[in-house]
Amino acid sequence: MVPPDLYSTFLDSPVEPRRWVSLMYIDAATVSGSADDLTMGELEIEANLLRLRNVMAGDIDLGIGLRSVFFGGDAGYEIMPTALLAVPLEARWAWRFLNGGSLQVGARPGIYADAEALGGGMFGMPLQAAWYSVITPRCSWMAGAEVRPAWDLPVMPLLGLAWEPSEFWRFELAVPRSRAQFIVGPLALFGTAEWRNTTYAMSGEDGDPDELTSEDILLGGGVQLRATDSFSLAAEIGTLVNRTLTADGDAGEGDLDLGSAPYFRVTFGGSL
Repeated sequence: MVPPDLYSTFLDSPVEPRRWVSLMYIDAATVSGSADDLTMGELEIEANLLRLRNVMAGDIDLGIGLRSVFFGGDAGYEIMPTALLAVPLEARWAWRFLNGGSLQVGARPGIYADAEALGGGMFGMPLQAAWYSVITPRCSWMAGAEVRPAWDLPVMPLLGLAWEPSEFWRFELAVPRSRAQFIVGPLALFGTAEWRNTTYAMSGEDGDPDELTSEDILLGGGVQLRATDSFSLAAEIGTLVNRTLTADGDAGEGDLDLGSAPYFRVTFGGSL
């Protein structure tokens, strides 16, 4: 239970399952300079490993994640990987203060690499810090940043406002992800806009770049069933726009533009 003057619409709502699995299919899209279209898929797994409360006046959450991006072909480009892999250990430590403010720091150390070229440069260490402030018990804002050393985008801003005007509605206007929800009992209708940017290490050999950055903007919506606070099932459709693959290394630099593509995603979450 969180006292009303410490309740944060960012940190305390909504309640999400401790473990979840998501599978996304991305339809074929054009690739710049190629006559072949490219189909992709994504697999994401998140698991909360540990929750500690009142540790040195703060709360600690520790989890592990996996995100794999699969490519259904190479569109005629030899540098196109079969799959990209991100396996971070996710740690967050938050402190709440009586003035309605909260400070959260975190890190995502782990593997970010081409699944077929795991090597010395595959480890990454994104670090983040954000300040959360309560405006009213139903509205709060955040400001911070995630620092990603040696990545193509070294600093990702964390900015936003979360508002719950009633028990049925929740709005989160933020970077990198915005979300709107209409909740009736166990059902929720939602819309999402998310800026996604991740840099992966490549082999740097035989014409491969040293790293490859995947970037896009996800626009979608769907329905979610929350049978309990720890179990949910969601189905989502939408489109990916502003898609690029950016290569960097001794073999050369350049952007590969991918056309917009519709996607379909299902997500299952539970406490097991």
